[in-house]
Amino acid sequence: MKINDSLLNILSVLVIPIYIVLLISSFLFVVSKFLKAIFEIDKFRNKTKSLVKDMDEAYKFMNETIHLFKHNQKEMSEEMKIISETMGKIKVKLENYLNLIEKNEK
Repeated sequence: MKINDSLLNILSVLVIPIYIVLLISSFLFVVSKFLKAIFEIDKFRNKTKSLVKDMDEAYKFMNETIHLFKHNQKEMSEEMKIISETMGKIKVKLENYLNLIEKNEK
C-alpha cells in the first residue's frame, strides 16, 4: 500500500498544478478572444462611422448637384425663351425681306 500511496502522492503533486495551469490558460484564452472580439467590434464601429460620414457627404453633394441642375434648368428655360423670341423676330424680318424681294422681281 505504501507504493500506491506514494504514487498517488506524486500524481496528485503533478496533476493538480497541471490542472491549475490548464484552467488559467483556458481562462486567459477566453479573455483574449473576448478582448479581440471587442477590438474587432470597435474597428467595425469606426468603419461604420466613416462609411456613414462618406454617405452623408455624398448625399450633400448630390443635393447640391440637383439644386445647381434645377437652377441651370431655370436659366436655360429663360435663355430658350429669349432665343425663341429672337428666332421669331428673325423669321418675321426674313419673311418681310423675302416679300420685298418678290415685289422687286415683279
